[in-house]
Amino acid sequence: MNPQETADPKKSENRLLFIAAIIPLGVMLFSLIAHSRTNLIFNDKDEGTTLSAQKSEALAKNMHSWQDLSWSEKEKAVFLCITFLRSQKNCAILKSPQHYVTRINQLVRQDPSIKEKDLMTILTGLAVIEYDFFNGVNADEQAMRMLGPKLFEENKRTREEESRKIAPSR
Repeated sequence: MNPQETADPKKSENRLLFIAAIIPLGVMLFSLIAHSRTNLIFNDKDEGTTLSAQKSEALAKNMHSWQDLSWSEKEKAVFLCITFLRSQKNCAILKSPQHYVTRINQLVRQDPSIKEKDLMTILTGLAVIEYDFFNGVNADEQAMRMLGPKLFEENKRTREEESRKIAPSR
């Protein structure tokens, strides 16, 4: 067998691998360029909604101004917290900002004293309790640490009941 003949299959294999690697990169680059000017829209009715620095700073201290915000401002605030956690703390929250706005509104109605805490603390706490906070630490351990044994077991039972409602056993 000729040494050149054995090199040709390796060259073609290397070319194939190169092409297989470059195509996804090209698609990602095209997507990035095509959507570079695209803004995130949180609510079709309020396309231009932004969250002022003053409102952001207030929410970073406590939640007293939460009720004064529009729905889209609340979504934006939660989205910014989720983005901060992802980019700066290497944590992921996967449920939508809309989900957490609804949950925070419920909490504020149920327990007005929660307004003394800041948005990041409330959001992180809700995400941990709902097993939606991914930071490399065991979700049960995080929930146990945050809730304590009694509330942890109660939360676990509630979650199991909810999952049975969603997917009843046969």
